[in-house]
Order: sequence, then C-alpha cells, then structure tokens
Amino acid sequence: MNKPIDAKSLQEKLEGLYKGKDLSKDDDKKILRYDKVSISNKERMSNPEYVKEWREALKQGTSTEEYTKNLNAGKKKFWENSPDSHRKHIAKKSADANLTFESKEQAEEIFWKCWGSDRGEKLYKKLSKEYNVSFHGIISLVRGNFDKTTHIYCPVSYEKLEEMKEEWDQKYKSYTVVVQTPGCDLLEEYDRLYQESEQYRKVAEAWKLTTPSVVFHCRFKLKNPTPQSVREYCDSIGIPRIKNDLGQYKQILNDKWKWLTTKKSSKKVFNSYQEAANFLTSHPENVDGKKFTTQSLYDKIPITWRDGYTFSGWMIRKL
Repeated sequence: MNKPIDAKSLQEKLEGLYKGKDLSKDDDKKILRYDKVSISNKERMSNPEYVKEWREALKQGTSTEEYTKNLNAGKKKFWENSPDSHRKHIAKKSADANLTFESKEQAEEIFWKCWGSDRGEKLYKKLSKEYNVSFHGIISLVRGNFDKTTHIYCPVSYEKLEEMKEEWDQKYKSYTVVVQTPGCDLLEEYDRLYQESEQYRKVAEAWKLTTPSVVFHCRFKLKNPTPQSVREYCDSIGIPRIKNDLGQYKQILNDKWKWLTTKKSSKKVFNSYQEAANFLTSHPENVDGKKFTTQSLYDKIPITWRDGYTFSGWMIRKL
C-alpha cells in the first residue's frame, strides 16, 4: 500500500535536524524522534493515492500479520534513511547497555563475588547499586546467555560457567527448607521479621510501632473492634496518631495484613528448594498458577507482607 518516499529529500531533511543537536541529551533525542516522524508522515500524506488507500485500509481494518509487516517495513526504511551519526550513536548505546561495566577488571571483581552462599538476585541487585552498573548486566555475567555464550567480560568459558553452577548447587542447595502457613503462634516471629524488613525502615514512627502482634490484637482480641476502640488501644500503648481522623485505625482494623488469622500455622519440611518449589507450584492456593523455581525461592524474602499476592503471609525459610 505504501508509496515510495523521496529518500533523497528525506535524507537531506534528517541530516539538517541533526546539526547542533547533542544526542546524549534526552530532550534533544525526543525532539529529533518527533521531528523525524513528522517528516515521514508529511511525505506520505502528500501523496493523494497513498491517502486514499490509507483511509480505505483504516475503514476495513488491518490484519495482525499485515500490520506487523508494515511496521517492520517502516522501521527498516526509517533506519536506512537515518544518518550515519545516528546509527553509530545507537550502536554505541546498545554496546554500552550490554557491557554495563566500567572495565573488564570491575566485571571480574563483581563476578567472583557472586559465588558464595548468598548467590542470587538479591545479591545482584545489591552489587548493582554498589557498583552503579546494570542489574541485567550482572545476570548475563554470572549466568551466561540463552544462546550458550558468555558475557564479553566473563572470565570463564560457558562450559566452565555451567560447571561452576553445578558445583554451587551441590554445595549450597542442600538446605532443609521449611514452608509455613500463617498462624497466630508466629506473632513474635512476625514482629521480628517486620522490624528487620526494608519496609519497616521506610514507614512513619506510628507504623513502626504498629507491629503484626498489635494489628492481631486490635482485630481479634478487642471486645468491640471498631476504629474508635482501636484508637483508644493504640493511645494506651503509646502509638502516635498520624492524623486526627480515624483513617489510620480503619486501616489497622480492616486492611493491614489481611492474612493474619486466629488459626495455628502448619509447616512442611523439604530436603531441597526444588521440592519446596514443586509443592508450592501445585498447591491449591496457587490460584495464579505461578511456577516456582529453585532460584525464585532462594531469592524470596522470608515472608510476603503485601496482601493480594499468592501465598501472602507464608514463610519460607532454610535451616
């Protein structure tokens, strides 16, 4: 359907756009992108035959296959008509994103820190912040790629990397893993985990004092559990008020950690993360059909605090 665009005219206009522009600045890149789209559209819409066919196609609708074909053709033509300076900039940006490290030495330093007992995405995120490098770059560095190649800065071959993974599995994945359902007998443990969590460090002082055991008492132990009675109880144990209204106490009573229960917890013990992962994957409570893996359990925090998630309030621990 598309009519040929005047490539020479478009090329001259695009080259003109790049003069005096700094491609390292996001604002300039956005302006250039919008200007290039505008030029291409004007070229197309100036052709009466193209406009007629375009409107007819719009009325009839376009199949997914045809849409994809046209989209890819447009991307190809756009790329072919882009000046060399832009193509070189994109190529460098892509290479930088893949490398993500300041040097080979820095990458190797990070690589060798990823083979202790704390190996996993928690550690990778920590190292990403510490070294100010890409999280996904670290994953590529220490796991290898799907096409059985290694990151350009990986200090070992792909075969050696696979061998190191197997050795790590044998050394560190033989823990006894305990999976435990929510229960009122775990309130002290909940309080401890909450006070050690990253969430705890971010909240206001009132919520620091509103521990799981306090929420449990307000919800299940007060004779008349209303926002007013919760406020009276919180005042009596020294929890400061966030606001003068009852919103804080309604949240304690109705919304915070809905998985808290008056039942006692139950637990199952497994000989490996993989056994625990299989159990959770096939469990009836896994209503989202999530597939758990050794890695996902190893990286998981001891408890999921947020409501509405699969297995909220369940604890997964290694012994």
